[in-house]
Amino acid sequence: MPKVLVVSAVNVLDDPRIFYKLVLSLKKEFSDITFMVKSERKQEFYHHSVRIIPIPIFKSIFLRFLILHWIILFKTIRGKFEIVQFNNPELIFVAYILKKIFNKKIVFDVHENFRDSFIDKRWLPLFVRKIIKAIYPKFEDKFVKSFDLIIIAETSYGKIYGKRAVEILNYPIFPQNEILPKTFNEINNFVYVGAIMIDRCIFELLETFKYILMKKKQSKLHIAGHFASIKLEKDVIDFIKNNNLNENVIIYGRVSLFKVYEILAKSDFGFSLLQPIGNYIESLSTKIFDYMIWGIPFAVSNFPIYDEFVIKANTGIVVDQNNPESIAKLVLDLISDKNRLIEMSKNGQKMVLEKWNWLSQEEKLLKCYNELLSNK
Repeated sequence: MPKVLVVSAVNVLDDPRIFYKLVLSLKKEFSDITFMVKSERKQEFYHHSVRIIPIPIFKSIFLRFLILHWIILFKTIRGKFEIVQFNNPELIFVAYILKKIFNKKIVFDVHENFRDSFIDKRWLPLFVRKIIKAIYPKFEDKFVKSFDLIIIAETSYGKIYGKRAVEILNYPIFPQNEILPKTFNEINNFVYVGAIMIDRCIFELLETFKYILMKKKQSKLHIAGHFASIKLEKDVIDFIKNNNLNENVIIYGRVSLFKVYEILAKSDFGFSLLQPIGNYIESLSTKIFDYMIWGIPFAVSNFPIYDEFVIKANTGIVVDQNNPESIAKLVLDLISDKNRLIEMSKNGQKMVLEKWNWLSQEEKLLKCYNELLSNK
């Protein structure tokens, strides 16, 4: 049985795509699979029967780039893995070394539009972002040629990686929880799940909810996800306090996938508002599929990529993310029409059950891996 390693230098252990989808799907086919991921724990441990190799968390960006790559390289070589899958562009050079010097089979999981996303990484100085945006495509083109498999999470990435890329779309996994049909008799619980960021319109969402509260005073907004920075967390809490939203906005912070399901089970309407920046315009918001599974209609930014999944499928509404008053009006109009809500709810559940689900992608993933191993 081949030894398979999935490694991430940035994401957390319970990342939905990397662990609950990719890793656990590979576990079904390859019993000897390991996940290398940042953790405060020092010793190896097991999570859902998967071996976890912890790598340190560096608060300093400089130390992270200076030391972490060598730690990952050393641990990977020592583990004698046959296949190494990674998903962070900063590990491309490490993967290249593993391929060229140690003859590992390399799988590159492209889960976002790296080439366009660097300019929006606010934690980096602007001049650094501009330099990276200019040189990264050339750097990537040179090294990726030698990799054995490229899997992409979005159809739109195919124009970058060409025919070599295999679409393993970021569709949702089915929860084990019982999903009851939505009745929409009382629509008071609104929800947002995902990273809390300025570019993900956290303040536009709060402003929208303020307008909704003017008409529906008993409403609650449930927000589950981690803050992009400590400063943003403080600014959001101050906004909530200054606008007298403390009794109506519930912030859970980072929670497990199962807690997310618990929140969604009680929610009536979801939000996924994004600014039109590089990585978001052509990348599907995966949370809309989670909303669909639970029969939750939702509002999403008016980008062309949502034509098929929202407008044509009639699963939610598209809005101008920069106009909270308009969003609130559209939402209030929609939730006043119970029949329309029920139709959207059923449409979303039908589409994820029949088409937009992880099982269809798991089959492609396992097929790719088996073909990779057969081409020794």
